[in-house]
Amino acid sequence: MKREAIRTLKKSLRTGGEAHASPQQAQDARAAALALLERSVAMRHDRLAIQRLLDAVRLRAPVAPALWAHCEAAAARLPGPVRPQMLQLLRHQSAQHASHGSPAADR
Repeated sequence: MKREAIRTLKKSLRTGGEAHASPQQAQDARAAALALLERSVAMRHDRLAIQRLLDAVRLRAPVAPALWAHCEAAAARLPGPVRPQMLQLLRHQSAQHASHGSPAADR
């Protein structure tokens, strides 16, 4: 992925995450968050992948189980015993949000 494409995804992420974002901008932001997360995982940028996971969850993007597993394993390798537990809680909360309706219903 070229640098300009990454910049475009990051801009979409910021725009769609704002309170006044349109439903289409919010959907684009979720797609951008997932694309950036997948790239970070593929590039083995563990700390960045965790940050990208947090962005995706904040935007209520549907994160694949394999991406969750990668980020949980990455968090377990980082110093600090609280990080893996925090991601497990985040995963649980994300699953609860998904079971209570689609992200578009929140806007």
